[in-house]
Amino acid sequence: SKKTVSTVRIAPEEGIAGWVFKEGKPLLVKEGEKDPRFKKFENVDEELKSIISVPLKIKDQVIGVINVDNRRKGDFFNKDDLRLLSIFANQAAIAIQNAQLHQEIKQLAITDDLTGLYNFRYIKNRLEEEVKRAQRFKHPLALIMADIDHFKEFNDAYGHLKGNKALQNIADILRSNIREVDIAGRFGGEEFIIILPEANMQEAHKIAERIRIKVEDYNFINKKSHPNEKVTLSLGVTSCSQENITPQGLIYKVDQALYQAKGKGRNRVEVI
Repeated sequence: SKKTVSTVRIAPEEGIAGWVFKEGKPLLVKEGEKDPRFKKFENVDEELKSIISVPLKIKDQVIGVINVDNRRKGDFFNKDDLRLLSIFANQAAIAIQNAQLHQEIKQLAITDDLTGLYNFRYIKNRLEEEVKRAQRFKHPLALIMADIDHFKEFNDAYGHLKGNKALQNIADILRSNIREVDIAGRFGGEEFIIILPEANMQEAHKIAERIRIKVEDYNFINKKSHPNEKVTLSLGVTSCSQENITPQGLIYKVDQALYQAKGKGRNRVEVI
């Protein structure tokens, strides 16, 4: 049954399907339970007689296996059945590959090439959605904007390759220090933005401060040869407290908070 099948987990090299996965070859077994490769799984009470099993391949790499057992008429599967299942598996693999490519293209359209964070267009659209949702259901919503301090000087001193690497490192820090529901993006240049659904000002400030500390402590460059050099972030935090505020108004507020953080010496978090 579908319920029974959903509870079965088969590891590579385990059972007949595992053998097919490992070898990448189709297999016809006339008496399944007598085959030395057969493995009895818990919760599977049905007697397995004839089995056909074929690999799902994408570019010669096995990504899965299709198993069919016990013909309805009760007789054994034959080579024609195996051939038909192989044709089906090839078509299924093509469909899976096309779906993967579609997903990759879709992902590329909404992410920043360098950092892998969401790009400006996606953030803009998503912020509009989240503001509408927050206002409709009267739920909290916060926004964080971050800017790398003196990033031009860092690029001038260490080169653009190091600068790009620093952007990637900071993107990783953002991903590692936000909640699963939060949406982090690259706002442009050395600016980042984080949408925090269901977060109030205090929660957002706590996340921003954690990110600031993580960046300050991170070894972006060799501290032995440059002991006094470090990369820091200035961060602004705001929340969707006004019922009639627009996404643009929210961005303006968080940008003002960021401006205050820079004006007060950088490497700090300011709230508006």
